[in-house]
Amino acid sequence: MISLVHDVRQAVRNIRNHPGFASLAVLALALGIGAATTIFSVLQHVLFKPFPYTDAERIVVVQVRRSDADRRSWRSAFPIAEFREYATQSAVFAEVAADAVDEVLFDTSEGIEHLRGALVSGNLFAFLGVHPVLGRGIAPDDAAPGAPAVFVISNRMWRARFGSDPSVVGQTYALNGMPTVLVGIMPPQFAHLDADLWRPVSLDQPSRDAGSRFYNLKARLAPGVSTTAAEAHLQSIATRIAPVFPRIYPEGYRVHVVRWIDSVVGPFRATLYILAAAVAVLLLIACANVANMLLARASTREGELAIRASLGASRSALVRQLLIESSLLAAAGALIGVLAAVLGVTFLVRILPDQLIPPEATIRINLPVLVFGIVLAFSTVLIFGLVPALRTAHRDLVSSVPSAARSTSTKSQTTLSSMLVVAQVALALVLAVGAGLLIRTFVNVRNVQLGFDPANTLALTVRLPSNGSPLSGSLLVGQILDRLRTVPAVTAATVTNGIPGYGGLRTEVEVPGQPTVEPGTMSLVQFSSEDLASVLRLPILRGRFLSRDDITAGRRVAVVNEALAQRYFGHTDIVGRSVRLNILALLAGNAADTTSFEVVGITADAKNHGIQEPAIPESFVPYSLASLPNYVLLIRTSGSQLAPFDITRQLRTVDRGIVVTENRRLIEYLQKFSYSEPRFGVAVLGMFASTALILVALGVYGVVGYTTSRRTREFGIRLALGATPATIQRHVIGRSLRLVGFGLVFGLIAAFAVTQLIRSQLWGVPPRDPMTLAIAVSVVLIVGIVACWAPARRATSIDPTVTMRSE
Repeated sequence: MISLVHDVRQAVRNIRNHPGFASLAVLALALGIGAATTIFSVLQHVLFKPFPYTDAERIVVVQVRRSDADRRSWRSAFPIAEFREYATQSAVFAEVAADAVDEVLFDTSEGIEHLRGALVSGNLFAFLGVHPVLGRGIAPDDAAPGAPAVFVISNRMWRARFGSDPSVVGQTYALNGMPTVLVGIMPPQFAHLDADLWRPVSLDQPSRDAGSRFYNLKARLAPGVSTTAAEAHLQSIATRIAPVFPRIYPEGYRVHVVRWIDSVVGPFRATLYILAAAVAVLLLIACANVANMLLARASTREGELAIRASLGASRSALVRQLLIESSLLAAAGALIGVLAAVLGVTFLVRILPDQLIPPEATIRINLPVLVFGIVLAFSTVLIFGLVPALRTAHRDLVSSVPSAARSTSTKSQTTLSSMLVVAQVALALVLAVGAGLLIRTFVNVRNVQLGFDPANTLALTVRLPSNGSPLSGSLLVGQILDRLRTVPAVTAATVTNGIPGYGGLRTEVEVPGQPTVEPGTMSLVQFSSEDLASVLRLPILRGRFLSRDDITAGRRVAVVNEALAQRYFGHTDIVGRSVRLNILALLAGNAADTTSFEVVGITADAKNHGIQEPAIPESFVPYSLASLPNYVLLIRTSGSQLAPFDITRQLRTVDRGIVVTENRRLIEYLQKFSYSEPRFGVAVLGMFASTALILVALGVYGVVGYTTSRRTREFGIRLALGATPATIQRHVIGRSLRLVGFGLVFGLIAAFAVTQLIRSQLWGVPPRDPMTLAIAVSVVLIVGIVACWAPARRATSIDPTVTMRSE
């Protein structure tokens, strides 16, 4: 222990006497460890253990997919009758539970407030194994027919609405106009379906809450049953019941059993794995950087170590001394790296797309993440610090004493340092290419032509009161629009039933006298007012848009987009022709003979199925033809944005029962659903690539500076014999750039292979895009030139007379 304490003191002195070396080593370690710890925190809380539920890794969901369809064409929700078939006749599940998103209207003294609710089977809380912090959870008896109406609220709602008052348990509140007793408050980590409250629903027999709703099926696999075996069993059940539900079983369907977490994270899993691989590359660069610095440091200490060996120090004592210094560097790097990870996690949480991760996931630096960072720090330094220590210990240090002061370096050591620099450059180029491809993808997504103008436009989802006659909804919508048009900041207001860019109600389209084109082809319909084209700035190609008279009279006229006109009519002018939109036959109060519409105009295609997908057939019809429970109000303003409270107040002057369920700028929907995921990848991988370039610059600078300092005698003699400073400078830069060039070659070879792995994350740019490769190579090359410039300049400042005098 005395020797150990002495070695620690000596290590502290050595580090303190060389602050530049220590700072660079700690910085390199902190950057690599901080990035790795940050990404590990995300992986642990999003992929490995996102759910605070009992035995969550064995919970699965059932999906019905079209075998030949894209990732959008699947469902994991079932009507009650279909749900029972899977739940009661399957022998592969140990337990089955159900849930569904439920919109809840909460009566308050200020008015009716919209809440995000969930309907759950009576066994769901026991199925998940989470207990409330106050009161009780929902029990099977609560879902029995005739049971008193009860509900449970989230911890978030308890704090925000009730100020954490425990006396609210047992109180009665009006939910959807029905007295309901609050029986429990859930813990903070319980965020199932991201709901504010949960209510029980009976799936044994139809009820008012059950209705025609679709329910998610969650199940825990029976012991010894794999997902493959479960899929085979459920496929046999689906084959039997598919004829009973022909509309929801597409041709070529397959039943899939998917882990719950996989169904939630979905395609975002690939993004996280790419970032994990990127941070591993970054960590390798940091380790190579530290290894190079330790090699250089050990070489400069050969004289000191030789004197110690001649005075009786054993090889093990010398190795221990060097490893203790490495451990101190590791401790400092771990401390700063973990602190950097805290900031990194905070940054990632702010830009992480909420809709792509489980709502239960709470990303933070916890004990497992902290242990990971510490173990990673010591592992990297001990592994890469052991190589220089053993190399030093195995040399004949005693015989080195006479030449200890002479600045020499072995060929093997120079070769190893050069190889590490080549590896750093190659890995940095891979990261730079990946970041460049994602940046180009993000630019392509942001620059996509939407076909409509989202600027200065609010999009409000409103829910209308359910009381009144069947036509009260459309009449109320007209009053709402008339009221909004009187607001000074509003330049135009319209209504539709879908957020622009992201779809609407689906319908089948038929052309009288023509065979059905591509059966099963999806088409959209928007119940709109006459101002939709002016609010969204939709170009009218032929004919006209809907008029005020069309709305008032409830005329069966339609405006279609180019995609519908091309698919169903080809190049024929269809203004004045008729189409059938079967959606009206499915809505209450409309007969099948009202599905024929006269086409009065054609609009240019606008994105309506996600902005990265081509526009699909779409029709615009008067909103007065149907009374829907929910509408989207689109309000174009004069530049000043209306506050949510102002909008709500304006709507409540029309009817107190109108509820604003969501209020965003239209551009915010684009940010959330289309821009957030590529922006996240660009931000993180771009940060990693920038860090890698910094580490490469430090690595090249360190190696060139080290080799230059070891060749002081040689350069001095060359200058004394007539060499010019420019010649020396070109010589140093040329040798350095050869290392960078080798790194670029190997990096390009690796990039060609690695970029194929991120193909699914790219859009509008090929994995081997020549422009991206050229820019990435140029950036890394410039970094290499800048890094070796200062050591090359220093080599030309040697005074040859001083060198000759020392000889």
